[in-house]
Amino acid sequence: MYDLGLGVPEDDQEAEMWNQLVVEQLEQVKKDAEQGDAEAQYKMGEEKWGEESLKWYRLAAEQGHIEAQYELGTMYDLGLRVPEDDQEAVKWYHLAAEQGHIEAQYKLGSMSEDEQESLKWYILAAEQGHATAQFFLAIRKW
Repeated sequence: MYDLGLGVPEDDQEAEMWNQLVVEQLEQVKKDAEQGDAEAQYKMGEEKWGEESLKWYRLAAEQGHIEAQYELGTMYDLGLRVPEDDQEAVKWYHLAAEQGHIEAQYKLGSMSEDEQESLKWYILAAEQGHATAQFFLAIRKW
């Protein structure tokens, strides 16, 4: 904002100070990620692309990081940066859903071919306020 004068007066020194803070934070996140910090690994997954993103998400997910597990599920579900793979998607969604991730619960409900399993996950998501899961429960005859 300071660099371009967006909503504040243009100020090269102020812009450089903020840019330097960002660089320092990213360097610290990278160090923390390399030392095994799951949250830092998740953040690295967000910052990277392709195989590098997958690597960091997987490291965090394997340590139980709920958002990383959900992101891996989504990547495999939609074929984002990886080949589409429903089994891998379900595996990662399931790990996140078991920890209470509402969207992962909904996804499992929509992906399950077993009616009882689908109902279980829709109910869990609906109980947490997931509107689409609530809608499906309301209109579907189980």
